[in-house]
Amino acid sequence: MERFIELANGIIDPDLKEKTIRMIQNPLPTNPDWRHSGLEFRKSPASTNMHHCYSGGLIEHTISVVKISSAIADVLASVHNADINKDVVLAGALLHDIMKPMTYEERENGYDASDGAKILDHIILATVELYRRDFPISVVHIVAAHHGKGSTVRPLTLEALAVHLADTLDAELNNSIMEGAKRISNARLKELGCNTGQEALRKLFDNISPYKIVMTRQKDGRDAVRKLVKEALDVSGD
Repeated sequence: MERFIELANGIIDPDLKEKTIRMIQNPLPTNPDWRHSGLEFRKSPASTNMHHCYSGGLIEHTISVVKISSAIADVLASVHNADINKDVVLAGALLHDIMKPMTYEERENGYDASDGAKILDHIILATVELYRRDFPISVVHIVAAHHGKGSTVRPLTLEALAVHLADTLDAELNNSIMEGAKRISNARLKELGCNTGQEALRKLFDNISPYKIVMTRQKDGRDAVRKLVKEALDVSGD
């Protein structure tokens, strides 16, 4: 979480900065009825079977959303002369998925939604918690609306639109990378005489970023990927 706090220190407004850092340090819902599975934020995926669905995926995704939404805000301000509050964008981007670890459970074959998530999803939990902790409504709106058409409310501010677009772009980017990484990895696993498929890939991606697999294939070729996979899974093979 140190990286998140470092990013949160970029918020200029002292009150918003303090609230954001406090939320990052202690994101547990204040309602005592909520039961947390104990999944650590640093290990949490960003989804159970879609984008960034591997250990550490949530941190990777959140940092990407921060960077992309900041770039969108810069374009809106410099090119379109928009009056956009970058503090609000930064806080909203950092916190948009803050409750995902509270709604996931780690299981033997990967990650799944917790029983609580079937009642309250991560967006509802975060929206309620931010409101309860007296965050500005502009930040609460970002979290509530960041799924766009899939949210109960759509992004109605430039700040919310920037985070929604960043969230969507990073998810789509990761989906494309994952598709390529799965194809490349399954081929190398087969060459090594290992099992292929979802379970094998989950174990592999917990050890190697899908981005690294794709970039290694592009830069150094399939033999380099084969070596990478072999080392990650500690398997033999000629």
